Amino acid sequence: ATVVLGLRRALQRRYTAHQAWMQRCLCCLGSAVVIRISGGITTLAELDAAWIYPTMAWVSWLGPMAVLELLNVARSHASSEKNSLTRSREEREG
Repeated sequence: ATVVLGLRRALQRRYTAHQAWMQRCLCCLGSAVVIRISGGITTLAELDAAWIYPTMAWVSWLGPMAVLELLNVARSHASSEKNSLTRSREEREG
């Protein structure tokens, strides 16, 4: 779904939205790496509970996606603060 949404945004020439959807796609693809690493850690730690694999399956994609979305919010917030500071400075000088 993230690829389709990203492609649609690119075709609409909405490149910022396209970039955001492609980042989400990469995050979903990276979840395979995260689940392999977490599976290796649980194997080494000899954890065999029935709930571990289903939990790690969810955490492997929700964790990176949450980090990505938090970074996007932080970037957006920093950008809006920078823009408001620039406008304030221009108003004082102009």
